[in-house]
Amino acid sequence: MKALKFFSGTLLCLAALTLTAPILWTLLLVPGEQQTDAPAKELRVGDTFRMEVNNRLSDALANVTQMKKHYWIEKDAAVAPEPEQSCFGEASDPEELRGVLDRAADVLEGQKLFFSTDRQIMEGSTIHYYLDDTIFAVSWKEVVNNTAVTYSEVKIMDPSQFRRHFSGDGYCSGRLSLTSEMAEQVNAVMAFSGDFYNYRITGNVVANGKVCRMNNGITDVCYVDENGDLILKRRQEFANAQEAQTYVDENKISFSLAFGPILVENYEAQELPVYMVGELTGNYAREALCQMDRLHYLVVVCNYEGTHTHMPTGKELVKICQETGCIRAYNLDGGQTSTVVMNNEVLNNVSYGNQRLISDIIYFGTAKPKEK
Repeated sequence: MKALKFFSGTLLCLAALTLTAPILWTLLLVPGEQQTDAPAKELRVGDTFRMEVNNRLSDALANVTQMKKHYWIEKDAAVAPEPEQSCFGEASDPEELRGVLDRAADVLEGQKLFFSTDRQIMEGSTIHYYLDDTIFAVSWKEVVNNTAVTYSEVKIMDPSQFRRHFSGDGYCSGRLSLTSEMAEQVNAVMAFSGDFYNYRITGNVVANGKVCRMNNGITDVCYVDENGDLILKRRQEFANAQEAQTYVDENKISFSLAFGPILVENYEAQELPVYMVGELTGNYAREALCQMDRLHYLVVVCNYEGTHTHMPTGKELVKICQETGCIRAYNLDGGQTSTVVMNNEVLNNVSYGNQRLISDIIYFGTAKPKEK
């Protein structure tokens, strides 16, 4: 009987390999990079080809071996795949997400969330979430020291899903847009206002691995490398643009954010310096980008809402971020700029009641192609 099972298994393996050999051969022939003139709202024809080959192979070998599917977004893709509407959801009580968290286990890869079913959400608020094979995102509100804090936690499966977008589809396009408009343009699952680079001349700006602007020693910089990790640098100086580009190339930087300062580093709260942007000593709406773990992020946005009217200082924002258990945190543009968008809906109570026209967003997209 054992011999028969072994023989049957061997035949099954050979059959599967025979069926998938053409796919493997095709995979070997696909170049790593392809040029395209695809319009902004479309993915490249070749964007998902290698990915589809990998995942069809996974399906073909399902009865023989466990080959995990892997999805990604090509580096030069203009937008992310369109999210599946059925993957979005809402709840009024964290306990309602218990089943969602169970289903998110593969995406979480054993990592611990800051969100949990016993968090005390702000009365009358709604929890928003999205889950597919490549991304889990959840956003909720809590009251912290009489401040309405919108926490948005995201875990992705591939670094390509963490992206930056410029209004007008390019650096210094001269156009400004609403965060929600840009989020819809790029198919974001979740999007956040960025550093509003166009409002000031300070800070090093990197996009798609290229240095767009160099401004030495003025602001702290948050680099995001090709692994999706935040690399925080204090008032970095370069002798010239070539030296800056060399740093970007050697450290495999995808893009940067230039606002600051650094709030948390290596889990430790940072002393805030005298700083030229961000109005750190005043009481304003605030936004911070935190890294919790590998491909795991938390965006903290503080606003007033209802009777919760206290606006935090920079020092208070440091404390809020540090208490999340994040590895590192970086301050982004606050005030009326701070905006949280999910499924094209603004989730936080933006200062002055209206979104501000800005120059850029950061966003997280699904990498899973929409089913045909």
